[in-house]
Amino acid sequence: MTGDKFIKKLILSSSIILLIIILDQISKEFVQKYLEVSCNFGFAFGLGEASWPILLFVLVLVGYFLFKKKQNFLSFSLSLVIGGGIANLIDRLTVGCVRDFISVGFWPSFNLADAAITFGVLLILFEVLRGYKWLAN
Repeated sequence: MTGDKFIKKLILSSSIILLIIILDQISKEFVQKYLEVSCNFGFAFGLGEASWPILLFVLVLVGYFLFKKKQNFLSFSLSLVIGGGIANLIDRLTVGCVRDFISVGFWPSFNLADAAITFGVLLILFEVLRGYKWLAN
């Protein structure tokens, strides 16, 4: 990857990551003032309690692939995952838990960071499945 392309990808990916973090943290602060939030000790949807060091490792690994790969679609998807992961990690380190406030029936409570992680993973899965032409037949 040339220097200019790397810089553009770095700026775009960093902007997406920062946007996810900022929107997530602002939404949590706003909602906490006016509504009840639940406190989960996992890293997404209450999964993986007490395993935030694993999340940190995964974020570093995903970050590596973000800049190693040339596909912009994958970079966007990975930026969503990284932004959501960092936003929840910020909660874990500053509040002691991840604040969740979106509740949809039977599904565990979640937040905007969880939604970004989920959407990013779904986009990655879509891209992987799209790449396998035998699935289309």
